Amino acid sequence: MTIGTKHLIFVIFTLTVLLISSKTVRAQTSSTYSPQVGAWGDSASIGNNGVQIEIQTHIYSVSPGDTDGFWVGDDLVNGAFIQFGYIFQSGDLCLHGNSINGVSTCTGSTQNVGPTDARWFWEYFPIGTGNDYYSGVGQENSAGDNGTWHTYSIEPNAANDWTFVMDGQLVDSLSFQATISSGRAYFAAEKATSSSIFANLGPAAFRNLQYLKQGKWHHVVELTAIVGCGVNTDCNISPPYGVETIGANSVVAGSDVPRPADDTLLWSDGGVLSLTLPYNVIGSVDGSNVTGEVTLPLLDGVHTIILPQTVAIDNGRRSRFSYWSDGSTTPARNITVTEDMNLTATYVPQFELTVDAPGTGGGWYDQDATAQFSVPTTIPSPGVAGIFGVTLHFQGWYENGALLTESNSGSIIMDTAHSLHVEWSAPDYTWPIINTSTLAGIVVAFALYRRHTLSRERENITLPKQPKEEVSSSDMYCRFCRSVIARDSTFCRECGAKLT
Repeated sequence: MTIGTKHLIFVIFTLTVLLISSKTVRAQTSSTYSPQVGAWGDSASIGNNGVQIEIQTHIYSVSPGDTDGFWVGDDLVNGAFIQFGYIFQSGDLCLHGNSINGVSTCTGSTQNVGPTDARWFWEYFPIGTGNDYYSGVGQENSAGDNGTWHTYSIEPNAANDWTFVMDGQLVDSLSFQATISSGRAYFAAEKATSSSIFANLGPAAFRNLQYLKQGKWHHVVELTAIVGCGVNTDCNISPPYGVETIGANSVVAGSDVPRPADDTLLWSDGGVLSLTLPYNVIGSVDGSNVTGEVTLPLLDGVHTIILPQTVAIDNGRRSRFSYWSDGSTTPARNITVTEDMNLTATYVPQFELTVDAPGTGGGWYDQDATAQFSVPTTIPSPGVAGIFGVTLHFQGWYENGALLTESNSGSIIMDTAHSLHVEWSAPDYTWPIINTSTLAGIVVAFALYRRHTLSRERENITLPKQPKEEVSSSDMYCRFCRSVIARDSTFCRECGAKLT
């Protein structure tokens, strides 16, 4: 892509966050130390394609060589990292460069920024901890006056490129394709420094972390502490920075703030649903797929859980929903969340019994259940012969060629899938007397049917008109061709119609 003046990079402040685990943020910086404090959002924010946060501008003076930043960011599924917020830096800013193994090289021009000049900035690393990085920075004091709140949004545009929006106004854009996040939305206060004597960091207040998903902005319902340091920096330190809750979905991070353990729950709205499903079951909570063991922070109110009634495992084997740990026996249900809730779904194995004969017994059974099966002792022979009374006589039940029973009914323990085969005798052509009369009746009925059919066909024959003849009262007249028929005739000599 073409590198323009909007793709700015910092010599010192090359903050890129790479998701190492679900509990720790890592950042790359050219400084010796890079402590970070902030918060993760909840797991529902995974897979977002945009994030935003409100940050209160705190104007103070940074020490020479330090860069302080306050930002919201995302780790992306393509390995990239993106962030947007405001910074202080005492010194020159690089407009474009690269960072390899923690060493940053400026390949573009620089811009001098004063130690009390709070400016908005964004930064993008296409491959996380890789080579080139791109950045943009605002004009002098573009982060606003001390104590003012501003909203920083990272979101895609109509062309699916990244845009950076401050207080609802587009301030910059980036011609890299937007993609979804690989982890949770998060924000942080960070100091990049080469001094082990840590100077003041903020503190700065953050509130209303949101993420963009399915075309809508969603507030997170949980904040979990981030207490870490950057990639390629010294983590054998204990910086005097912390993070704590100051209200619903609001925290303060930086100096003079209590330092919690990493991943401490800072705030939750509603309750946390701890859900345990069997390994092969995929369900959903409020439309989002869940599997295995998951922990979901949920807002107060009603939420929908849907599990499948049955889950196929392999041929002849499946599992069937049985019950929830709270006693419910409905796989699809609504729950009302007002506090933390633990739910475990229990499924039972099932095996299929297949029977290749008309009767009862085929179907699915719970493991170790007893399946009953039966067939009649005789059945009609297939085809026309069965119509005339030819029968087949039951001889035995077989499985895999082995005789199970010579009784026409039996049972089997369903400890695995079973396929049963019935052997029948050769067709029995011994017809009872009643079948002879039945056959005679069929023959007579067929003859009558055929006569009726022929008569109907003849009525529909269109014959040529015959010349009209003189007809006396003693003559007969053919109703088909209107010819005169002698009284001693039984059929019409003209058309052959039989008189009735």
